[in-house]
Amino acid sequence: MRFTLATVLAVWATAQSIVAAAPTSSIHELTETQLRNAVPKACVVSATKAECSPPSKAVGLLNASFKKYDIASVGQQAALIALMNFESGGFTYKTNLNPANHGQGTYSQMQFPAIDSYVQSIPALKTDYAALKAANMPEDQFKDAVLKLANRDEYVFGAAAWYLKESGKCKQDVWDALNQATDAGFVKYIQCINTDPGPRMDNWHSAIQALKA
Repeated sequence: MRFTLATVLAVWATAQSIVAAAPTSSIHELTETQLRNAVPKACVVSATKAECSPPSKAVGLLNASFKKYDIASVGQQAALIALMNFESGGFTYKTNLNPANHGQGTYSQMQFPAIDSYVQSIPALKTDYAALKAANMPEDQFKDAVLKLANRDEYVFGAAAWYLKESGKCKQDVWDALNQATDAGFVKYIQCINTDPGPRMDNWHSAIQALKA
């Protein structure tokens, strides 16, 4: 079968139009201004706040975690920011302040065994995690060591996103509800993580208003 130049060009043009018309997944890109408005009492680095991630640092890490775990909608992003804002005191603490709560932390203050599952889900931490297991250290020491892996800059903001999308605890109905960017959707999400939405609603309102702006 012979193809004329005109035929080839026509096929190419058709293919290009199909590609152009195909839907693409779009992830909202959080700005530093939006984050500052979403977390109006964000931490400032000081000698007493060594774990602080101010908005100038946090925004890039948050966007990276949103892309990794497909946290695409404004509603989903605002919910995670609201949770982390509340739990960490404006991104101030990533290790729980109660020394008895071994292994609890990241800016979402995730507990064991979820922290353990999160770390094991990250291929780049496989070797480090295996070394901790092989060390046969006391349980509490092991939990704290695993948390230190999760608290590295490149992973600390991803814990909340992982829990929403990959832990198996929050299903499609929760994602869909958050996509509506409503109070009801946020309540459904907070119930999914087994805590009380009441004290966290103000953080949600700040976050969703900032991200919608």
